[in-house]
Amino acid sequence: FSATLKLAEDFNLGENETKSITIFGKEYTLYNPPVDIKYSIAKEGATVDGSDTIKWTVEINATADDKPTNASLKGLQFYDNLTGVGEYEKNSFKVGKTVEDLTPT
Repeated sequence: FSATLKLAEDFNLGENETKSITIFGKEYTLYNPPVDIKYSIAKEGATVDGSDTIKWTVEINATADDKPTNASLKGLQFYDNLTGVGEYEKNSFKVGKTVEDLTPT
């Protein structure tokens, strides 16, 4: 005998959280294990022809180990120490194709 059951209850389990459910009078515990996220960062710099401008490109990726799938970078901060490398060109910082209005600190 085999059966396939579908749980008709919505709930969000955070990482490392458990939830008990009862099916046909028997209690079962659902567990959402932690996901190991791996980050990769690649940085390149090249001069722009005919100018004293350097174009920096940084690619940051995060993958979760459970499939693997892309993981969100939301809420993370990227730092790069560019002290002494020159002046920041206003509106030259992009995330994807979106220009970000930043003030270097």
